[in-house]
Amino acid sequence: MNNPFWAWCVRNRDSAYAVNERFNGSDAFSNDPCWCFDRMGQAHVALPDGRDVYIAGEHEDHYDPDFYIYNDVVIVDGHRITIWGYPESVFPPTDFHTATRVDSQIVLIGNLGYPDDRAPGRTQVLRLDVEDRRISGVQTTGTGPGWIHHHTATYSETDEAIVVSGGKCLGERLLENIDDYRLCLKTLTWTRLTERRYDRWILERADGGANNLWEIRSAAWNRELGISIEDRLDPMLADLSPELDCALTPEVTDAQIEQIRTLYQSPFSQEIATDDDDEHGRYRLDVKGTTVRFDEGMYEIVVTIEGQLPAETVDRVLTGLHERLANLESTAYTRTRVNA
Repeated sequence: MNNPFWAWCVRNRDSAYAVNERFNGSDAFSNDPCWCFDRMGQAHVALPDGRDVYIAGEHEDHYDPDFYIYNDVVIVDGHRITIWGYPESVFPPTDFHTATRVDSQIVLIGNLGYPDDRAPGRTQVLRLDVEDRRISGVQTTGTGPGWIHHHTATYSETDEAIVVSGGKCLGERLLENIDDYRLCLKTLTWTRLTERRYDRWILERADGGANNLWEIRSAAWNRELGISIEDRLDPMLADLSPELDCALTPEVTDAQIEQIRTLYQSPFSQEIATDDDDEHGRYRLDVKGTTVRFDEGMYEIVVTIEGQLPAETVDRVLTGLHERLANLESTAYTRTRVNA
């Protein structure tokens, strides 16, 4: 698809909003999203001959007027840019997938996609021929990871297989994938390599609303750094800072700031749960030699016990957390066990 505007976007990688402003484009609220190459969840493969292949990806989140999930292939060869488009029946809108080069083929595994396109229990696998740019669906058998995205894929030339690990899978809920899976490229058969019996629980507000953990942590971080609301806002808006502060975050008390620092404490350890530098919102704690992981989301906290602990120990850890969350937000919480 020869489009000089799109090629310009590939070279500059500006956001859709910035591109639209630069070229005085139409309003995205009343028209379609503006095409752009500033994408999340896009796959990139560097070919031995120096070409770079960029595959699909999304721009912005679902609430943004320029949100769009792409289904194209962009090949950059020095100064030459070629863009290939496909029918959605051949290449569905795809993001947060992996791309593994196997000779002249690129195997695409996984997808988040639009909500209506997701198929829990099935794993999207596609094959891209880098020479003729043809994309074809791959029918697989065996036990695969399901509707997976944000994972990693590792190719073993000796086994002619791709091992998939990590990421998230969509079932009744969107949960972390805790097992490893192998796709044999000869037989196109999936094999489940591990069966980790992790105990997992979800704690969430009983009213179904979003929690305020991010806002409370932000207030705690600002307090530690000595940053006030006036420091965070444009000086021209300083006079409106009280109103804006209320609009930006709910009122956070000193007691809440103190409470959130020990939210994941345990009666079995004097340590405070430490956050994971590689994963925002993830905290780990050692309980009797077993790692207990807490993943904070906007609506839930997922507790993963990476091993075996006595039921009484698990209950005490969860009950304490349950009570602290309810006290922190002055609202009732529920907890639900989920399958590993």
